[in-house]
Amino acid sequence: MMAYPEFRYRTADDAPFKNFELSIICPQGAMSFDKFVYWPEGGYPSHMYDGHIERIADWAYVHD
Repeated sequence: MMAYPEFRYRTADDAPFKNFELSIICPQGAMSFDKFVYWPEGGYPSHMYDGHIERIADWAYVHD
């Protein structure tokens, strides 16, 4: 994704997900830290990373 080239991959070392997490940082301004998060098993909580979740297909959009 050329618009948001920064992404992160994490494994499940003491994390709330079971396998891995792929997150794409997509700031909307200087102080915004919104991101798309993908967990292959789904099961997203209603809040994570100090933001609320909006489900978009198999992804979670975290509003900061």
